[in-house]
Amino acid sequence: MKSTQSNGKLILQILLIFLITRAIMLGVYLVYCAIFNDTSGFEGVFGRWDTSYYRDIINNGYSLPKAGNGMANFAFFPLFPMAAKGLQIISGGIIPSFWCGIIVSDICLVLASYFAVKLIRDKGLTKGERGPAFSGLAGNGLLLAWLLMLGPLTVYFGMCYTEGMFLLWIVLFFYFADKKIFMLAGMFAMLAGTTRSVGCLLVIPLIMAMYSHYKESTGTGNVFKFIGGIFAKPSWLFSILMIPAGVFLFMIFLHFRLGDAWAFMHAQVAWRDDHFVPLVGVLGRHLIGMGVPRYTLSAWICVAAFVMYIWMFVKGLRKEAVWGIVSLLLPLTSHVMSTPRFISGSFVIWMGMYLLIKGMKPKMGAVFTGILYAGGIITIAMWCASARFMM
Repeated sequence: MKSTQSNGKLILQILLIFLITRAIMLGVYLVYCAIFNDTSGFEGVFGRWDTSYYRDIINNGYSLPKAGNGMANFAFFPLFPMAAKGLQIISGGIIPSFWCGIIVSDICLVLASYFAVKLIRDKGLTKGERGPAFSGLAGNGLLLAWLLMLGPLTVYFGMCYTEGMFLLWIVLFFYFADKKIFMLAGMFAMLAGTTRSVGCLLVIPLIMAMYSHYKESTGTGNVFKFIGGIFAKPSWLFSILMIPAGVFLFMIFLHFRLGDAWAFMHAQVAWRDDHFVPLVGVLGRHLIGMGVPRYTLSAWICVAAFVMYIWMFVKGLRKEAVWGIVSLLLPLTSHVMSTPRFISGSFVIWMGMYLLIKGMKPKMGAVFTGILYAGGIITIAMWCASARFMM
């Protein structure tokens, strides 16, 4: 009964944080509209960029490029638009596709925040909180929920984007991997792979979690015996093998629909056509005065993220750190563009931020937390402003 009451209290706290942060977002939007006399509406401001592709999939399904630039909606994975489409069907078509995507993302964000707080509580990471950053509604791990809802670039989690759903599957993966319920962890990793291709890489932290459990239960760290143990346990083997299933199904669909199972990868060329080594090439161009400022900034954010992941690994969050690294390395095979949003969407970066703040002196932690919140608000403002200045 006590556990049920505790869970009920937590979900109410998460919902309150959600309402406060959405009110802040709405306030930023209204201030923008008042200053610039923008009458295009909420969808006109926030329904830009990848949102148009998700709306297209929800309304019309996958199709060949409609423009001559080669950008196609089959570059985007199906689970998020399928969920939004399902909501639209349930509503009898009353809810527009954009708002269906928003609703799905917001539900995912609330659930992800709930399980994220439970995750760090169960891991014992909330012990030792002190200072104003953890006071009131931010205490006992709830600071992590605030970071997920109001941190820099977390605005994507509540938009008609795939990030909110992807976040949920990652959180649930780590939640059940820590509980050693590997079948559920594998299932959520599969759902992550059906939401974004990089989700398939969750197989690496899953194997790490299995190895850790094997080592604890047998008292031996023999890798070869561990590998043999995987094949001796059908549930473990199935948990690993199910992870790429979502990607394979999408590839089969693309093969019969377009004649190219790898179409989702080939379509990326339309967005990322620079012919230099990502990250190294971007920073190299910056050093010789030929860099593009936004790409240079993205590259340095990637460097900072790698440093954070190494620090997390040292602190004992090993499978989380490895996930952060591999989930960033994959997009870096093409470009640094969008990598800050991918870093934010990896979830584990926010676990690292939470630990970093907890380890700071109270006043410094409060200031750093305030900077992160300000970064989140600035991100929302920049999105609004881009609707006017980047058309």
